[in-house]
Amino acid sequence: MKIKTLAVFCSLIITAIATTSCLNKDEETIELSPNASITAFSINDIETKYTSKTSSGKDTTITVTVTGSEYPFVIDQNRRLIYNVDSLPVGTDVSRVVVNITSDSNYIIIVNQKESNKDSLWVSTDSINFESPIQMKVLALNNTLGHAYTTQINVHKQVPDSLTWSKLGSNIVATNVQKQKSVFFKNNILIACNIADKAMMTSTSMTDGKSWTTPTEIPLTGVDISSLMVWGEKLYILASNTLYVSNDGNTWQAVSGAPLLKALVANYYESASVASLSAISTNNRFVDTPDGVTWTEGNEVSANFPTENLSYAAITSTHNSSIYRKLAMGNNSATNDSVNNAWGKLSTENSWVEYTYNNNGYYCPNLENITMIHYNDALYAFGGKSQNGTKKPFSNFYISNNNGANWKSISSLVKFPTSFATLYQNAGGHYSCTVDSNNFIWIIFSNSNEVWKGRINKLGFK
Repeated sequence: MKIKTLAVFCSLIITAIATTSCLNKDEETIELSPNASITAFSINDIETKYTSKTSSGKDTTITVTVTGSEYPFVIDQNRRLIYNVDSLPVGTDVSRVVVNITSDSNYIIIVNQKESNKDSLWVSTDSINFESPIQMKVLALNNTLGHAYTTQINVHKQVPDSLTWSKLGSNIVATNVQKQKSVFFKNNILIACNIADKAMMTSTSMTDGKSWTTPTEIPLTGVDISSLMVWGEKLYILASNTLYVSNDGNTWQAVSGAPLLKALVANYYESASVASLSAISTNNRFVDTPDGVTWTEGNEVSANFPTENLSYAAITSTHNSSIYRKLAMGNNSATNDSVNNAWGKLSTENSWVEYTYNNNGYYCPNLENITMIHYNDALYAFGGKSQNGTKKPFSNFYISNNNGANWKSISSLVKFPTSFATLYQNAGGHYSCTVDSNNFIWIIFSNSNEVWKGRINKLGFK
C-alpha cells in the first residue's frame, strides 16, 4: 500500500478552501457537508497459492481464486463495523487485498495502528493488509474526520468439510454397560442400555455430555433395547412384543390397539397429520400407522430384511415435498456377503424395496453392528469390521448422496479417531450413535463408556 503524507494533503485542501473564499467574497458562502460515512464496501478477487504434491510425489504450486463478489460485506453504521458474514475459505491470503469503497467523500484515511508510522490515504488500486482488523476514517468535505470504522475480513479457521471430534470423558455413563441404544430427545441424549441384565435409562444434556443421570430401570418386562425410537415428541419402545409410549422416558404406557410387534423399523414425522411409523408384526408382516391407533398391514417381510440393530432415515423428496422416503439398514449376518443392502419405501408405496448393488463397486460393505444416519444432506454408514474380514472397525465412513442408491467410501476430511477401532473391540461391539439438533454426532462405547461427539465444521458456522 502506498503511504501518503496527510499533512501535505490536508494543507492543500485548506488552501483550496481559503482561495475559493477569497475569490468569492461577494458571493454567498457555501457550507460543505460534514457527512463522513462509508456506504459500500467490497473486495476484489483474491488469489492464494498453495504448495502440494503430485501423484508422483513432486512439489507443485496450486493457485486458488476466491471470488470477492461471492462474499458481501455488512456495514453496521451504529457500531461502525465492516465485516463479511460468510467467512472466506481456510488459508485465504488476506495480506494483500484490493477493496472497493463508497463514502460521503473521495477521501478515506487508513488509520495506522503502529505508533512509528503515519496514517495514509486510501488509493483504490493499492492493496491493504487485512491479517488484522484495520480502522478507516472518512474525511468529510468540510475537512473534519469522521468516526473510525473497524474493518475486518473474516477467514475460516477450520476446514469447512472436515469432521472434528472431541472426547467428553470416560466411565461417565455407567459401569458394566452391555447392549445400548441412544436417541436425541427434547434437547437430551438418552441411552437405553442393559446393565447386569436389567434394562436401564440414563441421560445427559446435549450441551454437556460429561454429567449423566444415575441409571434407572425401565419399568417394563422383556425390553428390547434396540427398539428405542423417537417419533414426534414421544419415545417408543418394545417390551415382550408390546409397543409402549412415553413422554419423558420414566413413565410408560402400552399403545392401545397396536398389534404385537417384533421390531420397529422406521418413522417419519412432519406434523401430527403427516406422520408414519413402520414396524414388523409377530406375524412377520410390515405394518404402518399414522397415529399409533390405526394400523395397516402390508406385505410379508422378506427373509433378507434385517431385523436386528436397525437404523433408519426419513427424507422428504426434493421433487415433491408431500412425498417422503423411509430407509432402513441393519445387521446382515451372512459372512459370505460383502455387501450390506439398504431398504427403502416411499410414502406413496405399499411395500419395502431392497436396494441391491451386485458388487458394482458402489456399495456399503457388510459391516458388523452397522449404523446409518441422515447427516449433512446425505446418508452416512459405518460400523465394526466387515463380515468377510477385509475392513477394520470404524475404518471409514460410507456416504450416499442419492438416498441409498449408491455408496462410496470417504477417504479424507470425514474420518474417525484412530482409537475408535480399539474402543469398539474392547466394548465387544456394543456402541450407540445419535445426532443432535446442533449437528453433532454422538458415539458412546460400552465397557470403557467413552463418550465422543463430532461435527462437520461448516455445520457449526453461523
